[in-house]
Amino acid sequence: KFLGSGSFCIAYDIDGCITKGIKLETDAIIITGRSYQEAPETYSMLHRMGIFNAVYFNPVRFEEKNPTKSAIWKAEMILQARINKFYEDGAIQKKIIDKILVDCKYNSFLNHCDVKLI
Repeated sequence: KFLGSGSFCIAYDIDGCITKGIKLETDAIIITGRSYQEAPETYSMLHRMGIFNAVYFNPVRFEEKNPTKSAIWKAEMILQARINKFYEDGAIQKKIIDKILVDCKYNSFLNHCDVKLI
């Protein structure tokens, strides 16, 4: 069960958002374009920063990831978790995420997602 199911939920990207020092809400989740293969070093970094929130990694191999695939992954997770607010630093990824959410009529859900560019 996602924290976003039926309740207000905020999610953050790691690179360019969390790495810039943004403070996360206790129940926020992290949706990253980082590959699942990068999980060990990512968890180490987050724990050193005092961050223990749930992290959802991109299911592609490290060699296969790119900004477009990462944006599609993030949009899928926003939809699945019914995220209300997502913080993203990449303008191109934000544009792709916004388009997917509109194409999926996500705005008609009770939980509308506001994708914030950082």
